[in-house]
Amino acid sequence: MATQEEAEIATSTFIENFVQRHWDKGDRTVCYLSALGVQVKRQVPESKLVLSDGLHDFLRQNQIVKVIQYPGIEQKVGAVPLSVPIPEDVKELFLKRNEPTSNAGSSTSYTQIFWDAFIKPINEEPRFVCINIDGNISVSDGEAKSDGERCFEVKTEDLTQKVIGSTIAERVAATYDTIEKWLANNDLNAEMFFLPASPNRDMRKNDRLSKFLDAFDGIPVEDLARIEIPLDILVKLKSAK
Repeated sequence: MATQEEAEIATSTFIENFVQRHWDKGDRTVCYLSALGVQVKRQVPESKLVLSDGLHDFLRQNQIVKVIQYPGIEQKVGAVPLSVPIPEDVKELFLKRNEPTSNAGSSTSYTQIFWDAFIKPINEEPRFVCINIDGNISVSDGEAKSDGERCFEVKTEDLTQKVIGSTIAERVAATYDTIEKWLANNDLNAEMFFLPASPNRDMRKNDRLSKFLDAFDGIPVEDLARIEIPLDILVKLKSAK
């Protein structure tokens, strides 16, 4: 079994190399901590010895990479190699070249009930995402079911935070990031919650939310920042194919 020191060296080395490879791929963008955390746990099992307080806290204490916080969106955090100069507007590090919007229009599409679990407010009763033996997903507010189901709690701090002044693309991207972080914390595979693929259509082309976001391509970032879209409208666009 690895010692604490060996686990720290292995974890640090993996993080440094992974972030560097991500940067060198060509986009010159941050490596999201949510995605990085999943890979660290998968590739470096002994990392559990040093990540008990979370990846973000580990990176605060160890200067392996530069951690970048997207302005105004707490869940949107990434990392770049130490050698990368930080621009005056750090948002540039979150945007792919020639892409003024985020990954909100990507081909990844979660089932509606799962997506809603991270958007709708949680009242007094706790919220659980449950998976039965057949792999079917259910979401309930109340006591977790137990008959052959695995249930995982979605807490208030797991919900997408509403940020005044954020664009529609940023809000959707924040939800993706929030979900990725929750999946990593619960050691769950994202594919379990994807919409089933349809052989008869291209989901990317038929996703009304994606088409809506495409309408904003090419609009300057300062103009996008002025756009305010109610969250319930986003939910309806996401659910309508």
